[in-house]
Amino acid sequence: MLNNLIEGYRQRAQALLDMLTDSGDMQTFAKPSDLKSYVDSVLSGDIDPTAELEQSEAPTLVGIMERFIEERKPISGFKYVDSMRSAQTKVEDYDHGVLLSEVTVRWLRAFENYCLSEGMSLNGLAVYLRNIRTVINYAIDMELMSIDQYPFRRFKIRTQPTQHRALTAEELKAVLTYQPTGERDARAKDIFILSLCLCGMNVRDLILMKKSDIRGGRIETLRQKTDVPISLAIPPEALEIIERHKGSGEYLLNLMEVYAQIESVPGHLNKGLRCILPHLTTYYARHTWATIAAELDVPDPVIDMAQGRTPTGVTAIYVKRNPYKADEANRKVLDYVFGEIDK
Repeated sequence: MLNNLIEGYRQRAQALLDMLTDSGDMQTFAKPSDLKSYVDSVLSGDIDPTAELEQSEAPTLVGIMERFIEERKPISGFKYVDSMRSAQTKVEDYDHGVLLSEVTVRWLRAFENYCLSEGMSLNGLAVYLRNIRTVINYAIDMELMSIDQYPFRRFKIRTQPTQHRALTAEELKAVLTYQPTGERDARAKDIFILSLCLCGMNVRDLILMKKSDIRGGRIETLRQKTDVPISLAIPPEALEIIERHKGSGEYLLNLMEVYAQIESVPGHLNKGLRCILPHLTTYYARHTWATIAAELDVPDPVIDMAQGRTPTGVTAIYVKRNPYKADEANRKVLDYVFGEIDK
């Protein structure tokens, strides 16, 4: 008796799936879980399949991005999935319910303007747009949208050459002596100086650094972008800033407590930094540290190691055996920086 019921349920489910496939309505389900819920509802008599399919929602960009991410997880690296997830979050922030059919040239331009107004760099935006383009191509391959609807044929993803973003001595002094007028510019100044004090550490690395990464007065972690180990003594100048912005949970800093999402942190910080200098962004800390280190005759492999890049060249072997060289280089740079301010 039970076997007959199970077989009857299976046959009805298969018939429904065949009907969805033949009608082309199978493509309206962004995720397998959506399809399962629909089939269960039909077989339980909760909905009429004919009426429901006529009213079914067309696939959304966010839904298809989720489907793409879930399919790619087993075969893609963490960084790729994380990048795609960041783009999905930004789309959700801007236009959560946008349908695939509504992703037009006009929509892409409006999304571009929104991201730039949030403080995102042109090259950072280009990564998000390329991810959206990948998902649109995926949707066309899956016959979720027509190739005639492809919006990137008339939309060009803009980029710009990476500029040399090192501050002059006068600009650096202006940053260090700046008197904040509110929480936003005060926090931005602190995080900029903290980055500078940690060899120009990338903001994402600062955001995701955990308290467990601090051992014996040293930062022992991996750079998010390259997975290259970073081993660096925390200078006294950095300790005071860390204490002011200490996280209440597992993370060293409270930036993810202050701001809702990790992707929004750089934009908020950059807005605060523009109160100090119109062109200032967090990247200037990294470039400025490296430029000063080079001017102080710190070897390139030591600079690379201090900033989480793989050292290259003949002296790289020597550097790898002496991680404390980064500490010496950082102390040399900071003595110069703060010594100049006192003059």
